Amino acid sequence: MRIIAWPAFKTKYKNPYNWLLYSQILQQGVKVTEFSLTKLLREHYDICHLHSPTETIVCHPNPVIAGS
Repeated sequence: MRIIAWPAFKTKYKNPYNWLLYSQILQQGVKVTEFSLTKLLREHYDICHLHSPTETIVCHPNPVIAGS
C-alpha cells in the first residue's frame, strides 16, 4: 500500500501527531510519502491523506487558494 500525506513527517517538531502516526504505519510495511502535487500527478497512491485541509486552505497566504 502507498500513502501520500500532507503533512506526513515535516511537522515533527511543531506538531508531532502526523509524524507519530506515519512512523508507526511505516513499521507495518506501508510506503508513506510527503505530499507534493507533482508526486500526486506522476505516481500511483492508494490513499491521499490531507490532514486539516480546511484550516490550511483558509489560512493560506495565496488569496486564490484561500478563496478570498
